[in-house]
Amino acid sequence: MPISSKTFAVALIALALGGCNFFSQPSDIQTENLQSELARTQIAGIRATGTAAAERLAITIEFAQEAVQNAELQSTRIASTLIAQGTPFVELPEFAGAAATPEIAGGDVQQTLPTDSGLPVIPNPLITPGVIVTQGASARGDAPLAQPTPTPLIDEQSEGGGSALSNIQVSARVGGDDCAVNPSTSFSQGITDLYVVATANVSAGATLSARWTREGVEVAYYEWTPDFNIGGACIWFHLPASDADLAAGNWAVQMSINDSPVGQPVAFTING
Repeated sequence: MPISSKTFAVALIALALGGCNFFSQPSDIQTENLQSELARTQIAGIRATGTAAAERLAITIEFAQEAVQNAELQSTRIASTLIAQGTPFVELPEFAGAAATPEIAGGDVQQTLPTDSGLPVIPNPLITPGVIVTQGASARGDAPLAQPTPTPLIDEQSEGGGSALSNIQVSARVGGDDCAVNPSTSFSQGITDLYVVATANVSAGATLSARWTREGVEVAYYEWTPDFNIGGACIWFHLPASDADLAAGNWAVQMSINDSPVGQPVAFTING
């Protein structure tokens, strides 16, 4: 039977549409691709949000740590100021009326606190309280509020009527035990802090001092008189760049007890 031109045209159109559908993806695959693309977009958004949250958390932690350090520094400055101004010490057991806890070792000194005083138990290391004498420099300022128990003196011959300073060194910083960290006789220009550190066996009332010089010219002088015995603990005097020009040159520091020099000046250089 002959095929009309109209029927032939319809057949051609159907064939063309069928060919297009042959090369296109099925509807279920297209749906899966769309869902996959949406999931990838959501994952990217979650990752970006998580990264920002992690960065904010890191910044918050850093800020909290800095705040804690500032609070500790402020606390030690207040304690040293109270001691330097002669604040009277009060024995806590007299307040609490309770048995004291076992002694807590703190450096070379031991301190006891009542068990129910309501106060935190703080180790009481033997350290040098801050006393500003010249140009605002001071010794370590985190002195305890409770008066250290006097320790027996080591029998050693030296200047200062039985008191002694030994192992005198210069360093850029001190550790938690007040002793020098990486002492040296050579420092780089631009250094911001210098410490002269010594092991002390000193009677209460002895005046300790440190005289800093550059090229033979005095730059700073500090002194401190402890009101307790020091037996074999480190003490130090601090010379910050804010108090003196830590310029390049030949430096020296002389420690003394009751104005009597202890040994020879400790020489060191700041390299230019």
